[in-house]
Amino acid sequence: MQTFSEAELYLAPFFFDLLENDTAENCQSFFQHMGFDFWRLPKNCTSKLLLAALSDHYTDEDGKFDAVGLPGDMETWPPIANRIAELRRKQAAKSKSRPKRKKPRAKNASAKTNGAARA
Repeated sequence: MQTFSEAELYLAPFFFDLLENDTAENCQSFFQHMGFDFWRLPKNCTSKLLLAALSDHYTDEDGKFDAVGLPGDMETWPPIANRIAELRRKQAAKSKSRPKRKKPRAKNASAKTNGAARA
């Protein structure tokens, strides 16, 4: 029975999705972007071996798993970074096109001040 570390379980969904659903060029591009030498793995590489190698890649000098490493690599990888920028532009355009709401006036503002003056 295979057991997986917490780091491997964290990494598995993204990498298995990338390998199963993306082009070979994009997979190679991402591995190159993150500085991972995919070609050093044996040809008969198992999913367990791949996850262990990726986990090692995202382990710092102190032996701790770097949980922000993968999101950082994803965010700066051009296909994802371009999509993030596109979504931010759309959101900015959408917020500019909305009419600004007027601030609600305080109810009975004058009654409060008049009441305070009488007391």
